[in-house]
Amino acid sequence: MSLNDILNWIQNSDVGTAVRESDWMFPTFESMHVVFLTATFGSIILLDLRLTGLGFKGRSVSDVTKDVITWTWVGFLCAAITGSLLFTSSPIKYYADWATRGKFTCMGLAAINMLVYELLVHPTIAEWDNDPVPPIRVRIAGFLSITLWIGVVIFGRWIGFSTQDQNGG
Repeated sequence: MSLNDILNWIQNSDVGTAVRESDWMFPTFESMHVVFLTATFGSIILLDLRLTGLGFKGRSVSDVTKDVITWTWVGFLCAAITGSLLFTSSPIKYYADWATRGKFTCMGLAAINMLVYELLVHPTIAEWDNDPVPPIRVRIAGFLSITLWIGVVIFGRWIGFSTQDQNGG
């Protein structure tokens, strides 16, 4: 089975057809997706501002993390679910779209950045947790995260414009 076969199957599934043909499903899922992505982005930015030394200098990185981590993961999970539902409406179109690929590239790079942070930087947190300006490796992780998540938002917003002609609207 080829990728094209899989994308066709998703598009012609009951879910894909319902989201695509419904008058209310796509705009509802899209609105929810934006709200959940905003919660995700907002909570990530709060932590990243602390990691870069640009904000919340009077609080430990651990405390800021505890305050935002639930919002980050719940927002991300809900954004992933609503985004997946949107994708089912026209997966062939979205797979071919440069903005969609840009969004997922930024998300993938942000995930790699987070993994590197968790494996190589976070284990040393006891050394810099309360420093108003963390070490350079911590600040780099924060700046990379901010940059990549801004890319996710920009590319995500651009999807509506780059796929508009293909969608007939």
